[in-house]
Amino acid sequence: MRKGVSMKQWFKKAILCFSLALSVLMLGACGSSEVVNMPLEPSVKASLEQSVEQFATEIYTEDTEQLQARITSAQKSKDNVTYNGLTNYINSRDRLGAFQQILSVDATTVGEEYSVEVDAQFEKRVLELTLGLSESGEITEMTFNPHYTIGEELANAAGNLVVGMGTVFLVLIFIAWLISLFKYIPQLEEKFRKKKEAPKAAASAPVPAAAPAVAVAPAAAQAVSGAELQAVIAAAIAAYEADEGGAGNGFTAGPTLNNGLVIRSIRRR
Repeated sequence: MRKGVSMKQWFKKAILCFSLALSVLMLGACGSSEVVNMPLEPSVKASLEQSVEQFATEIYTEDTEQLQARITSAQKSKDNVTYNGLTNYINSRDRLGAFQQILSVDATTVGEEYSVEVDAQFEKRVLELTLGLSESGEITEMTFNPHYTIGEELANAAGNLVVGMGTVFLVLIFIAWLISLFKYIPQLEEKFRKKKEAPKAAASAPVPAAAPAVAVAPAAAQAVSGAELQAVIAAAIAAYEADEGGAGNGFTAGPTLNNGLVIRSIRRR
């Protein structure tokens, strides 16, 4: 019983998955559907091809100054399609060489617009011009596509690869060099820190006290001879004894000593 139920569930899941896959495929087909090109009337087709061929021939035979005038006029009139198309063409003239002839012209319809493809032979390669025109004759598309050989395309791809890889390696080398300089950052920070702290330390340092003035020793007293000093001392003693004698102490007043006191020597200390 369980086996039957499981088979039914598996069958339902399979149908559901198949329906989902079919829906996805149908949606993809609807999304990728292209606009069907309607056939042109022979007269309209011939008129378009003749007009576009004449237009392409004029462009291919003009010199650089005339093309630059067309580009300037398109820029002033804000015709971005013509401006971008002619700018791309004038930039690729060196890889084309001199114009030789128109190879083919084919006009078709894309929706409500016209599309004309012109193949022209140049000295070095074939150039394909795709020109889009509205019903009123306004240019809606202008692309120039030079035909390159397989060798040229491989060479261009190799050149782009070398330039891209070289740029990447140069950037990586530059980044590695910058990272290697990080080890000097602490040293620079320490140096700047010391420079900033030096003025602060000088400002906060104590000002040394002024040296005390050396006292000038007084001039030595004029030397006095021993005899003069003895006379002075004797006169002082005599004056003292005179005062004492007048008071009735038994000493005789006078400039000479009468008490038997004798001054024998005087020492300076």
